Amino acid sequence: MFAMQGTIGPLVWLLLAEIFPLKIRSFAVGVCVFGLWMANAGVAFGFPPVVQALGIAPTFFIFAGLGVLARVFIHSVVPETRGVTLEKFEDSIKHGRKASVRACCSTRPSLSSRLKVDKGSS
Repeated sequence: MFAMQGTIGPLVWLLLAEIFPLKIRSFAVGVCVFGLWMANAGVAFGFPPVVQALGIAPTFFIFAGLGVLARVFIHSVVPETRGVTLEKFEDSIKHGRKASVRACCSTRPSLSSRLKVDKGSS
């Protein structure tokens, strides 16, 4: 439970706040939240029958497999938006480009090089 609430769980809410244009954001987030609650209800109502049919260990292995698939999906499909303005991100989505800041962030100094500069200046 800690792993879910500390990693992938909050990511959903962050993405919902970023992926929709302002014109439709409130409606689109409402539809997504409804879908999330329906999925939560499906898991809550489906869990006991699956445990009864398969046992507790296989059920949790199924959930672990779904977690791994979610992780693969996030790393392969969800665009990186760090350092990208909402307007730039929206423009890249409209034109079918994957929004990525890897190119612009490669010019930023790494944390270790910034720490060396800070130590050298004091």
